[in-house]
Amino acid sequence: MTQGPVVKISDPYRSMLHKRWDNTLIVMLWGRNIGYRTLCNRLPNLWRLKESVRVVDLANNFYFVKFQTLTDGPWIVMGHYLTVEPWRPQFNPSTHKVTSIVAWIQIPDLSCEYYDRCLLQVVCNEIGRLEALRGRYARVALEIDLSKPLQSQILVDDKWYLISYENIPDICFECGLVLIPKAAHPEGHSPAPVVSRQPRGEWMIAGRKRRPPRTGDGHQNKETNTNKGSINALNFGSRFD
Repeated sequence: MTQGPVVKISDPYRSMLHKRWDNTLIVMLWGRNIGYRTLCNRLPNLWRLKESVRVVDLANNFYFVKFQTLTDGPWIVMGHYLTVEPWRPQFNPSTHKVTSIVAWIQIPDLSCEYYDRCLLQVVCNEIGRLEALRGRYARVALEIDLSKPLQSQILVDDKWYLISYENIPDICFECGLVLIPKAAHPEGHSPAPVVSRQPRGEWMIAGRKRRPPRTGDGHQNKETNTNKGSINALNFGSRFD
């Protein structure tokens, strides 16, 4: 049994301590270190804040940010996503791991007849959890589970469309996992074989020259996936639910 001083906190006093952290978020610049002053200088414009903001620096590049109102994300600082989570009691920055991010993705070649909000919701829910739709082409904000492989393409009405991810510079094209830091796989990771139905490549990183997957006859692979979700405007099911 561990020996040492003991401090007991009553429930009313604990509630008072928690109340002080209302309207507080836990933030971290995903994939890059950022200084305290740099973050303080960038947040007002990034979040369009009209009132003052209080920033508390923690270990491992985490921060508490206290404010009143917040605009919709995702937010990008210095080319990296700013992860945002609700404040919670007993948060430990030394052991906490970021398990998901909200990121912009593109389906640049999606045919314009599919630019229907309900249909795009169905399409995007097959990739991640939809957060927002924006732009004159298929650019959407999705919540991405960092423990799962990124989707490289999606089959819509019997045609494959490539998927690109913005501001995610390092993706393992063998297994589809996001690499942070660069070239570092999770412990025990074993790259999965790339199957012809879903090859991966540099087109997944938005801004790089796209190299569409090819089959032996020089045409884009059209093999269907028997496990795919139904693309039906009346069915909002997702395999990620």
